[in-house]
Amino acid sequence: MTEIKDIVRPPFQNYDIVVYFGCGLFSLPFLHHYVIKPFGARFPHFSFGIGSPFADEAVSTLSLLFSVYLLGHLIAYAGSVIVEKTIDRAFGKMSSSILIALVTPQRRLPTSIRSWVGRRIYVAFSKGKRFTSTIRTILLLPVSIGVAFSYLINCFGYFQTRIPKSVFDKIRAKCVIEGYGRVSLHTKWYKALEHDVINNCPSATARMYNYLVISGVFRSLSIVFLASAWAELYYIIHYYVDGDRLVDAVMSDSPSKWSGFVNLAGFNFLFAFTITAYVKFARRYIEEAMFAFVLTK
Repeated sequence: MTEIKDIVRPPFQNYDIVVYFGCGLFSLPFLHHYVIKPFGARFPHFSFGIGSPFADEAVSTLSLLFSVYLLGHLIAYAGSVIVEKTIDRAFGKMSSSILIALVTPQRRLPTSIRSWVGRRIYVAFSKGKRFTSTIRTILLLPVSIGVAFSYLINCFGYFQTRIPKSVFDKIRAKCVIEGYGRVSLHTKWYKALEHDVINNCPSATARMYNYLVISGVFRSLSIVFLASAWAELYYIIHYYVDGDRLVDAVMSDSPSKWSGFVNLAGFNFLFAFTITAYVKFARRYIEEAMFAFVLTK
């Protein structure tokens, strides 16, 4: 018998509610603090004059909710273009980083990682990709200290994995048996593996979806903190040029001379934290698919 929950499905999925709507709503205080209040503006008032007070309020509320949802979409798109693409350009796909960690002896891993990242950056700034890579680098300037510090102390953990070598050997063998190709840095093996799991293992797919939602949240939050860092940098420059402080401290009504630098340092920390968390859960998503591919019966 078909259960009611199989018939009546919510119009929105968890990703829509948590990532798009949630992060859009979270960005509103920052938007008010750095844009609306300093420039003497206000949020748009959604009034349609339908004639019925109840209908007018309902339509206005729905319009506001849709605007927040759309803002969340824009933030998520910016996260995919600025954060995700930049990480991919510099470090390679997550599946490639897992492969490097598994096939490289531990004593040679630091050297292999430096060589791999160096080649990736060289290619990123080669002819045909130089412009977009330069733009992405410029966009990350206000949080460059946090990014550099995280990379130097290996907070990213980008080239780490929980997959044992024995399990990985089974993955390589099964990919060949299933006709997905040889597992290497130069073959497109992961997508076929991922869709195999999605189509044949609902329990693993549910766990993967949870990791996808969490990584999406942190990716969008990183854009909110990046935009806030840019705003702080702008207002710091404005203060030292004109002597006029347009914004207060983020969490205080009595800013000090150094509050802008404190806020900027805080956003560097938050950006580094969110992209580290994004990488962690994005890697968990891939590892879950790889485990399920050979361990699910």
